[in-house]
Amino acid sequence: MSTTASREDLNAYFDRVATPGQLVERNFGDRLHLQSHYEQFRLPEGIDPKGIRVAKDKEDGKWKVSADLGEGRGRTSRQELSFDDGYSLFKTKTATREQIAAKYLTEEISTKLAAPLSMEKSASMKM
Repeated sequence: MSTTASREDLNAYFDRVATPGQLVERNFGDRLHLQSHYEQFRLPEGIDPKGIRVAKDKEDGKWKVSADLGEGRGRTSRQELSFDDGYSLFKTKTATREQIAAKYLTEEISTKLAAPLSMEKSASMKM
């Protein structure tokens, strides 16, 4: 594994703000399947961990993650897992389903939670 360090990483290293170990963890944490890399991902409050599903897609045979947001909010779209995240989840057990869902679905979950409930639900409640 090799990659060119970003300008920020080089500055942090030469200014002695970051250790080489911190730089390796930041740049290669997912490829090395480090548990500390996945600890940074957290689901927003109010999401039931039982609603997270990681399953193999029948159409293309790839592993995908989705989450059920509860009544009135629906499900998120299915996002494809990278090889490294799948390996961390299934083989090395350094990542949990919640952490994987937070990594791939945080933006979509927060937009769906911020949106008002569906019109059908609010119309039926008014009657």
